[in-house]
Amino acid sequence: MAEKKSTWQSFKERMQNTYRLIVLNNETLEEVNSFNLTLLNLYVAICSFIVLGALLFFFLISFTPLKRLVPGYGELSSNRELLYLYKKIDTLTHLAESQQLYIDNFRHYVTGEIPQTLDSSDVDAEIIPEELVERIEEDEILRKEIQLEEDLSLADNSDPSFKDRKLEHIHMVSPIKGTISTSFQPSIDHYGVDVLGPSNTAIKAVMDGIVISADWTLETGNTLAIQHHNDVISVYKHNSRLLKHAGDVVTAGEAVAIIGNSGTLSDGPHLHFEIWHDGVPLDPEKYIVFN
Repeated sequence: MAEKKSTWQSFKERMQNTYRLIVLNNETLEEVNSFNLTLLNLYVAICSFIVLGALLFFFLISFTPLKRLVPGYGELSSNRELLYLYKKIDTLTHLAESQQLYIDNFRHYVTGEIPQTLDSSDVDAEIIPEELVERIEEDEILRKEIQLEEDLSLADNSDPSFKDRKLEHIHMVSPIKGTISTSFQPSIDHYGVDVLGPSNTAIKAVMDGIVISADWTLETGNTLAIQHHNDVISVYKHNSRLLKHAGDVVTAGEAVAIIGNSGTLSDGPHLHFEIWHDGVPLDPEKYIVFN
């Protein structure tokens, strides 16, 4: 009695059986070609085509623009590119606005005027132009030293006897046009004059000089002091904003601050202005016309 074959053995035999694939001419029934093959070879060939097709599809999706057609992947990639472009546009927009602001503020500085519509945010923005240009600290210090030497030795300036002039003969620009609310009273420690003016009015330097102090104190708020020729120092107190920093060189009539009400000793928008000569306070009304 023949031994019964297992299912696996029967499957192996079927896979190894040889078959002939004949290609005939449909009209003449002439044999064109023939192939000998087994089911195993056929399965291997089919699996190979499937694997190669899958690999080809994977590489096409991964390394060609076709990946944009995949749902979800293309949208994410597009969103990243759009976000990058939006960021670049936003950066360029801010740079353009800052450049325009710099041009406008430079024009105001040249004319010595600031628009009456200027608010606190606009004044703060006037510091931006200094951030737009990267400067080397050593070059900046040298530039200020040279500028200071030129200004202090030559300004006003063609007249070599400038340093020997009396203060009454030196022209000073009015820091602000307005009404004097409190005059010079050294007996009560009021060493300057209080000048009333509208909000956002620009405070101007009375003469050429260099800013020696630009700081905030509890009593006088935002305070700025400028060293001039002939050992003259002008002081500007209670400002809402300072437009200059210590070490900046300024010219007569240049805006250096904005009128304000800062400090505990202030009870309304005004400028407290002082003039000192050789450490002695002077009455500003003797040298400047405020109205």
